[in-house]
Amino acid sequence: MADEVETFGSGGADGYDLAAWSENIGAGCTIDEDAEPSVGETGDVLNIVAASSGFEALAVRFFTTRVEFYLYTKFYVVSHGLPSGESMTVASFHSTGGQWIAALLVKNNGGQLQARIWFDEDIDAQEAVVNISAGQWYEAEWYIKADAAPGSDVFQGVLDGVSVIEDVAANIGEANIGKVELGVPAWEGDEAIQIYFDHLEVRDAGSGWKVGPSAPSTEQIERGIARPSIQEIVQYAWR
Repeated sequence: MADEVETFGSGGADGYDLAAWSENIGAGCTIDEDAEPSVGETGDVLNIVAASSGFEALAVRFFTTRVEFYLYTKFYVVSHGLPSGESMTVASFHSTGGQWIAALLVKNNGGQLQARIWFDEDIDAQEAVVNISAGQWYEAEWYIKADAAPGSDVFQGVLDGVSVIEDVAANIGEANIGKVELGVPAWEGDEAIQIYFDHLEVRDAGSGWKVGPSAPSTEQIERGIARPSIQEIVQYAWR
């Protein structure tokens, strides 16, 4: 199955590199898939601004369904108006039947910005919460394998090269993924946020991503340290 890689206006192109994106934009909100970032990155990015007036700013794409897959996106919180204790969904991945499979949320925890790397299980969700900062790029990755037998699913979440959540006996509930949403869904409320995305990758996991101890850092990967997963291959492609 072909990999699906979106780099947002790269190589001199305007707009989305892949076809079949749609946009849901509320009053006062904007989406620019060919934006020039103010800092921190060369080339174009997806710039999403969700304003308090219209709430929703969502870029949506359907793609070929998979039962074992690797997801990657790079994100940068420019600014936010989240009250203390509040979270906001900024990226999510769904089954063809509409079930939430995985998501990225940001949270204001008493003035400390946090990333929530989230997975759905049939009954209970699991997540890892990691402190981050506005004005800085982060790499978020998910590996998910949906098995036919309950309790045999596998998932792993990685932030900036470090494994932050993993389970080899999960029960995801639906064995496919077929839709990605980048940005803020309408039901999130009336708080403002601006966020960049640079790259979205959806890949077959091949022989599988071996869930285990914390992964090596991006710097270690770039130096060629071996890693028993496809991540190093994808990482080299990003740079």
